[in-house]
Amino acid sequence: MMAEPIRDHARTWLSRMPISVREACRPEAAFRSVHGIEIGTWACPNCDRLYQLEDYPASSCPGCRRPLPTRCEQSREGGKQCDRFVEPIHDPDLGWYAPPPFCDECEGRRIKAERAEEIKRAFPAKELRQLRSGYHRHDHRRQLDQALEAWVDSGCGLDIGKPWVIAWGGTGSGKTIAMLYHAAAAFHGRRLVKSIAYVTEEELTRAASLEWSKDEEEKKEARRLIRRCFDVELLILDELGALPKLTDAQYRYYTNLLKRRIDAEKPTLIAMNRNLEEAERHRPLAWLDIRIDSRVDQLAAVVECTGVDLRRDQA
Repeated sequence: MMAEPIRDHARTWLSRMPISVREACRPEAAFRSVHGIEIGTWACPNCDRLYQLEDYPASSCPGCRRPLPTRCEQSREGGKQCDRFVEPIHDPDLGWYAPPPFCDECEGRRIKAERAEEIKRAFPAKELRQLRSGYHRHDHRRQLDQALEAWVDSGCGLDIGKPWVIAWGGTGSGKTIAMLYHAAAAFHGRRLVKSIAYVTEEELTRAASLEWSKDEEEKKEARRLIRRCFDVELLILDELGALPKLTDAQYRYYTNLLKRRIDAEKPTLIAMNRNLEEAERHRPLAWLDIRIDSRVDQLAAVVECTGVDLRRDQA
């Protein structure tokens, strides 16, 4: 007695649906739309078994039980969905097959956009504007450009055991902009590292002083900065050595940070705002800590960057 009213209700409901919606819900149309496979006699892309129309699965092959290709989930400008399909991939660690949400092209675009946003957040606004207007090479920093290009080409120095580059010289010689340019190439263009951060000595000095603050929020801010410097894959440390004398708190911050990055052999770019004497030129951090200095000799390329003050020259 109940079957007939249910069928009538179903027919009434279906009759109210637009024809286009009813057509899209048909098995053939749904399977073509979701998995990119024409119904009829079809082959599973994972195990190549042939199946008939009545055998088609909702999302996985009835033979190998692996997921079938699905449409890329990326929505482009104007709300138009990407029309490519994503093949299932095997995760050997987890032992399962599943299609990623985005196709390779859309995933590449998404990662590129995320990295561009990360650079926008990490780099100083003034230097970022300068990079966008174009990076200009100068003869007096040719040695630094060559060293940084070799550093990028060697996987941020990791391939040759030299993940650090230390540039020293007077203010305005172009050390910072050169390091930011090549760091952006490593992070954004070549995707050699997963994370990047730019920190100045002034920020580290402030963090060291906030460690003794009575304000818990200020303490948390200081700890977040130092943790970020420890954890980030590529660190750009600018204006190191600008202060004439370090306090005990600053000394502990600097030595702890540099030792941990040395031990982890993480890529690090350091720009020093001081001119070194002849005896110091192969030991740029001897003024900070003799133990750090001995390790830096093994891990770092030390480059002199001297010449005109580009800021005054451009003014």
